[in-house]
Amino acid sequence: MDNHHAYYSEYSVESWISFLLNGEIKLPPYQRHFVWSLQKSYNLVNAVLDGNFIPPIVIASTQHDLAEIPKGIFLIDGQQRLTSLLLFLLGVWPNEQSSESELNTENDEDNDSFVLNWTFGNLSDEYKKHTSFPSFVAAIQNSSSYIKFSELRATKVIPKALINDADALYDKISGADKKCFFIRTLGYSFVKSFGDVESEKRLFANLFRDINSTGQKLLPAESRQAMYYLEPSLKPLFQPPFLSHYRIGKSSIDFTRYLSYVDELHTQYGITRSIPSTSSIAVGYSNKPEDYIVNYLVNMINNRVTYGLSIMKNMDLFENYFKQVFKLGNSISDIQYFEIHVYGLIFWVLFEGKRLDESKLQNLDQKLTRWMEKKNDTNKRVGGIRSRLAFSVESYREVLIPDA
Repeated sequence: MDNHHAYYSEYSVESWISFLLNGEIKLPPYQRHFVWSLQKSYNLVNAVLDGNFIPPIVIASTQHDLAEIPKGIFLIDGQQRLTSLLLFLLGVWPNEQSSESELNTENDEDNDSFVLNWTFGNLSDEYKKHTSFPSFVAAIQNSSSYIKFSELRATKVIPKALINDADALYDKISGADKKCFFIRTLGYSFVKSFGDVESEKRLFANLFRDINSTGQKLLPAESRQAMYYLEPSLKPLFQPPFLSHYRIGKSSIDFTRYLSYVDELHTQYGITRSIPSTSSIAVGYSNKPEDYIVNYLVNMINNRVTYGLSIMKNMDLFENYFKQVFKLGNSISDIQYFEIHVYGLIFWVLFEGKRLDESKLQNLDQKLTRWMEKKNDTNKRVGGIRSRLAFSVESYREVLIPDA
């Protein structure tokens, strides 16, 4: 049975700008990054001014308070497009040096993108302090948080010609062509739910999952963080707070990725209480690892909350052993090294609640490291994951303290 209606229409650029600045349309409570390059934003604004077709914006309303997502109208897909329009209307670009940069996680590879821990919400907050649009523009253009197009420094990514083109386009849409720019329209799809709390939660989980199919893709970790807010009780499982202090190379740890593979193996283990073969793990997802992880999340949020909460009872124990295996301050060299050391730890400690013989952890580290060196295993695909998963779980079993 349907639990929502979808409506389709269009608004003028002027209306979209007003919605953003006045907070009538909000971002979901997770912080999506602004990831478009200046070139992408310039191309988009030029296309709008020329009257070209722009893919529709997706907005959705909640009728209930969904945990940390309150009732309201949210921008589900189109942040990059609308933010680009707003920045060009102001003639500025976010100043990377004055903002807190956010490191990509291991899966987040988009070398063509500008990635900054910043959203249009920052502009909306500033707008509320002013009584007129001109005073707001003046404040933004004089703020150290932004750089006028004309003052951008030329780089390999932002050549001088692009800076000149961007500044000229700003002059057009803020001057002679402002009216033409404002009356251009962007279509939208508006999803309105009418079911109960649980059906609405499922609807938004699916919207967040499917958002990667249109427009600018969310970074994988962002897409998943969006769903954490639908079931905040499980967020410490998907994103343990203590892991924020660790890095794999320069990347933050994407814990859900490792959790999903171990969980599937552990589910099979629970049937026979013997370690099964890993050959069936993530079958059908060889070329779609992100789909595998997101589907795991959706299943946990929709169907396995109680199970997830039971696992979290072992999180303190897991944290204790994790800090012994991965010494804080010591760089974790690469993903494969991390996998071979963490899979067995998740399986036996987090899922099974087992204790480890700490006197044997150093020998275990040497064994796992030698195996990695011998295998020279840099395979990031599912076959390599299965191999490391199997060896890690079997190796950790040898350092378990027997049950009393």
